[in-house]
This record gives sequence, structure tokens and C-alpha cells, in this order.
Amino acid sequence: MTTIGVTVLGPPGSGRTTLMAAMSAWSDGRLSTSDPGGGPHAAWRALTAHGLLPREGAPVHDLVLRDGDEVVAVLRCAEVSPADPADPAAVARVAASDAVHLVLDGGLLAAGPPDGLFEYMTALVRRALDVRRGVGRPAFPVVVLISKTDLIVGAADAAGVSHEERLAEVVEAVPGLLPVVRDEDVTAMVCPVQVGWFGAAREARVDPARVHPHGLDQAVVFTAGYHLAQEESRCGAELRALAAAVEVRQDELAGLGRHRRGRRRELESAVSAAVAGYARVEELRKTLRRRTDVLSAALAGHVPVLRHGHPINTGAPRAG
Repeated sequence: MTTIGVTVLGPPGSGRTTLMAAMSAWSDGRLSTSDPGGGPHAAWRALTAHGLLPREGAPVHDLVLRDGDEVVAVLRCAEVSPADPADPAAVARVAASDAVHLVLDGGLLAAGPPDGLFEYMTALVRRALDVRRGVGRPAFPVVVLISKTDLIVGAADAAGVSHEERLAEVVEAVPGLLPVVRDEDVTAMVCPVQVGWFGAAREARVDPARVHPHGLDQAVVFTAGYHLAQEESRCGAELRALAAAVEVRQDELAGLGRHRRGRRRELESAVSAAVAGYARVEELRKTLRRRTDVLSAALAGHVPVLRHGHPINTGAPRAG
């Protein structure tokens, strides 16, 4: 089972905790998530039943992604506030992540970017990426979650423009505000999300009838799909190495004299072990390919994805 460490980075009030609660309980009829620890899911039930907005809870919790009854991956999510990019401990914590989700308040984006926040977040993530590069580790994927898109839609209504047009403008502005998503070795997704039509007033209690989640699956699906694809790639490299090892030993066997029985048995045993290992890895690779195909189909064309700073799909953000 794949466990993916995710740092969910967002300032207080950005909607980070509410998003995590909503992400713990979505389903599209085939794919779904659950929260075995019960914290975010319990908060989600309190919101949908009684309108109680979640408070910050446990800093780390698991989201289990399933395809039907099959567990596809576990996202171990750690919610953190942006820290000083000069703090080595903060940088090391982000550098240890398998993925980073940046939560941006859509209400602030609609009103105008706050001074300094994006530079702060970009500096922290870039320093973490530099740490990984320094020890030969690949860059982690970055997901930009634009929360509270109901406020962006409200601003669009006030300006007399279409919801889709205003959302597209906000999404297109993100690479300029967070240039880390354009870095050469980074794969990133920009995803507008909402939990409901709550408006600008954020009281402790909202009308449960106005809970209307949208786009919450995309970050989970993208993150899991990215890492399963990386695992599949590693399986391919391992298969090539095993095939080469078998070929070398078979060549040596072919050249052995009949009197070197001990060496022959040793080589035959090594070949058998390599062939068995190849079969196991090939079966795992097929499983990973099947799972990544399902996740790719769920993601295709829905939201913008950037690789090395360039768009790799034609997805357009959709209003909830």
C-alpha cells in the first residue's frame, strides 16, 4: 500500500482545516476517500448535519483513497501554517514531504493578493526543493488549492462577468503569484475548490443547506496518481535491471564447463530467483498501471496541470 506524506500549507483562516474535513468524505461513485482516524470525518458530519465549521484539530491525519473496495493509496496529511523560510526545521519538514498542497484564500485573491504572503510561501517551498535536489531526490509535486471559490463567484457577479471567466483569471494569475509552480523540475496543479456557499461572513455556524462541495477530489486524485506513476517508473527500472542480470548469468552458464557443477548450481539458483523477482515486480507494475489509468481518467481535462512551467492538459476550472 502506498503511503504519501503531504504537507498542507496554508495560513490560519485560509479554509485549510475545513477543506481537509470535506476531503475526508467525498465519492464520485467509484473513487472515494475515508478518514480512519475519525477526526476530519467527524468534523464533516458536524458541518453537514449542524452547520458547525471545523476548528483546527489533529495536525496529522490520513485520507484513504479507494477504488471501490480496493485501497489505492493513503495520504498522510500534516496541516501547517507558513513558517519562516530561514528556519531550517521548517524547511526540513517541507523537504521531507512527498507532496505539498498550498491553500490560498479565494476571497483574498478576489479582493487582491495580500502583500508578502506568496513570496513567503514560494521561498519556503523553493528552499525545501533545494534541500531535496542537494541530496539527489526528485522534486515533490505541488498542488495549489484555491479555497472559498464561492467568494470569487460572488465577486464575478458584482463585476458582471461570468463565473468561469473570473475563475479562469484567478487560476491564470497563480503562476505569477507563486512562481515555484513554474520551476523546471516541478509538476503542479492549480485547483479551485469550495465547501459551500457561505459568503464572506465566516461565523462558527453556517446553514447546512448551503454546504455544496466542489473540486475536492482533484487534489487527492492528482497526488495519488503522481506517486503511483513514479512507483510504476521505478518498477520499470527494476525490471530492466533484473532482465539484465538474468542475461548475464545465462551467458555465464552457457560458457561453463561441465565440471563446474557448484558454480552451475549457484548460477541456476540466481537465475531462478531473478525470474521469480521479475514476475513479482511485473505484477506490481501492472497493478500500478491499472490504478494510474483509473486516476488519470478521473482527472483528465478538469483542472490545469503544469510540468516544467508548461501546461500539459487543457482543463478549465469549473464553477461549483
